[in-house]
Amino acid sequence: MAFTWTLRELVATKFGIDKPADLHRLLTERTNLKITVQAVGLLLSKPPEALRIPTMQALCTALNCKLSDFASITSDKPLGDAQAVIISASISAEPKKAGTPQLSSVFVTYSKTDSEVILSFEPDKFSLKEEDFIGLTRQEALMMFHHRYLDYLKLAAQEDAHA
Repeated sequence: MAFTWTLRELVATKFGIDKPADLHRLLTERTNLKITVQAVGLLLSKPPEALRIPTMQALCTALNCKLSDFASITSDKPLGDAQAVIISASISAEPKKAGTPQLSSVFVTYSKTDSEVILSFEPDKFSLKEEDFIGLTRQEALMMFHHRYLDYLKLAAQEDAHA
């Protein structure tokens, strides 16, 4: 998988920011994210190995943008037939890294015998089952996940508003 991280370019172009302290100030003024100047410096200097959802949300809120404006993931291999149907799926926990949330990966096999890890998610946020993916194309599976994730975010925002 190829990961593209252009946060430095975005904040330089959109806000004229090139110092971690300036981005840190913008984040703390516009969001309630608790982050150190050093951590902001790392986000500006290199692609993160992991990025928490609250950090993504805070960056998007503070910068008034979408995640895709500064980050993208693309497959290194061609996806083959876009109409290939998922015939099996398995969900397994990834090895936990210190300081990061537990993630689970969804591994799928298509009718054309291609297989891949299609996505990773935090199982304590919401649940997915293998059978949710069976019979879907790759695009349909990703859209299903996207809609469930948006539902989770809406519910979390409502709970925060009532807290």
